[in-house]
Amino acid sequence: MSLIQGKSSLRLTTLGPEGTSSFCTALHLEQMLKQQNPLFTLHLLLKRTFAEVFDSLLNKEADYALIPDAYEKATRFFWCPHFDNMMHFLYSTPDYGIISRTDFDLSRQDGLLRIAVCPAVEDLLPYFQTEVRWNGESTIVSTSSTTEAAIFVADDIADIAVTNDTSFQLYQHKNLKWISDHLRANIVWSVFGRVESGE
Repeated sequence: MSLIQGKSSLRLTTLGPEGTSSFCTALHLEQMLKQQNPLFTLHLLLKRTFAEVFDSLLNKEADYALIPDAYEKATRFFWCPHFDNMMHFLYSTPDYGIISRTDFDLSRQDGLLRIAVCPAVEDLLPYFQTEVRWNGESTIVSTSSTTEAAIFVADDIADIAVTNDTSFQLYQHKNLKWISDHLRANIVWSVFGRVESGE
């Protein structure tokens, strides 16, 4: 943390909207930095995709970017000659599980099941399918985040979704319910800054 802890403020970009694991981790980072400097201020710029996070840092909209090392294209950040990995830390995700609308009965599903999931957590589906069994055909409705997955279920764009607890809490009032147990993981997060020398 020594590379950024002396700063009084940060313009940080990461994946949004509110409720994503990235958003929660950014708030955790803010609290870590406030322990060093109670007057520290975080200016958070939330982007819809990590590709937009990359461009935001590259184009100097933000001074730093926060990404999970588990992001499938994280190497793009590590190998960019304009970026430097300023710090990394371990932080647990919120609980993840499968949600549906409160009026949806999976046991009576007779058509094509629409499953909203973002690529970062698509590998969780086999773990949940042993518990939340669905018969017949299904299709993946790809989303940019777990929060968007919850929104897709609320808006009837998908029948079920893999999402996290913070996203569920934000949209629970839109008639959402959990239909699975929860999983969480410890994730390594990296903060990237721009390399200013030679520019």
